[in-house]
Amino acid sequence: MQQQIINKINEGIELLKPQVHSIPEAHWLYRRAAGKWSKKEELGHLVDSALNNLKRFSEISAGEVMHTISSHPQDGLAIANDYQEMNIDQLATLGIAQPANLPGHRTDAGKPAW
Repeated sequence: MQQQIINKINEGIELLKPQVHSIPEAHWLYRRAAGKWSKKEELGHLVDSALNNLKRFSEISAGEVMHTISSHPQDGLAIANDYQEMNIDQLATLGIAQPANLPGHRTDAGKPAW
């Protein structure tokens, strides 16, 4: 059953890729107001959040450190990672790939990385 769920999620990820690429670049870059994020920066924020959550989940699962919930500098990361200038293929790949690394979703969990 778990493998079927993983397969369905992977199928959904594959279906999402062409949708992301069908959106015009101008739409990704548009900011609705000064100081607001573009769609690229919003997607970048989701990538940052996924990475931070993956780190949190891993720490909690490993039980090696006492985990305290903390926020991450959202605006600072959007600027530092320069999502507005990143190629949409790279950004979309980062966003699509992150769920595949969450515990219980990886098909290679428990296998050596080498």
